[in-house]
Amino acid sequence: MGGGTQTRAGSGITKSREIRSLFATGHRVRVRSLSFVFRETGERPRRGVVVSRKIRGAVVRNRVKRRIREILRSHPEILPAPVDVIIRAREGSETLASAELKGIIEQGAGRITRRMAPSPGRDQEGGPG
Repeated sequence: MGGGTQTRAGSGITKSREIRSLFATGHRVRVRSLSFVFRETGERPRRGVVVSRKIRGAVVRNRVKRRIREILRSHPEILPAPVDVIIRAREGSETLASAELKGIIEQGAGRITRRMAPSPGRDQEGGPG
């Protein structure tokens, strides 16, 4: 089949229960018209894409989803590996060029990576005893 590093089956966050759980417990990063909700996982990474209904018209929302999914499919190295991520496209994302959308996803991935990295001394400092 395809030569990508991810297979389509099982690589996405698709169930509403999983999406709600991630929104409830995940960390948030916002870059322009995209929001990223993520949490670290010891298992293989999963990605999900949701689009705000403020973007009017199902055709337009689905186009935004397809464009983001294509960027993630063709550039799997963009997002950090050990995380589940939902990318939420907000109003304004429907007008972005693909290169601009990819750049915003890369910025979000960089912020996620920095948030995941332990601060110097944070995990070194122990309690008394």
